[in-house]
Amino acid sequence: MTMDEREKCTMARSASDDATTAQRLDEMEDDVTTWEAEFLASIRTQLAQGRVLSEKQGQILDDMEEKYA
Repeated sequence: MTMDEREKCTMARSASDDATTAQRLDEMEDDVTTWEAEFLASIRTQLAQGRVLSEKQGQILDDMEEKYA
């Protein structure tokens, strides 16, 4: 798979995951540290601008969800 094909798959997946990601952010928002709150705010801004989360950002988000679930 070429880089272009991977980017297209990621963009398509991320567009459908935006609502799920926003819900995940809402559920964690009250329990997080200051750094995590700033990270979540940054993620919200990025998604609102139609940008795709990096693999690392997704992993941090998964880790936070596991921590606060």
